[in-house]
Amino acid sequence: MTRLSTIDDSLLETINEVLEGIFGRKGSIIIFETMEKKYVLKRNQIGEKLQVLEDVLKQMFKSGSLIIEDLILENLYAKFNLEFKSRKGYQFSDYIQALRETT
Repeated sequence: MTRLSTIDDSLLETINEVLEGIFGRKGSIIIFETMEKKYVLKRNQIGEKLQVLEDVLKQMFKSGSLIIEDLILENLYAKFNLEFKSRKGYQFSDYIQALRETT
């Protein structure tokens, strides 16, 4: 498994864990189904379509998307034994790119 696929696999796993933690298993399934049907964002494409994921989360959860993104990033960084630090001007995809460059 390549480094990139490890990060993408961990990202998908973390997104699922966070969504399940907030909305429960059924809620998480509904969210992923909505992403696929309404926004044409399949689970296996999330790592390569981070901007689309950001947009989908904003459309689905409005300002709550920032909390969800932060939880995803905190948990994802922890999986790589790194501390997540908020940076001015960074968006969700910027943090994922920084993680890819760090690991």
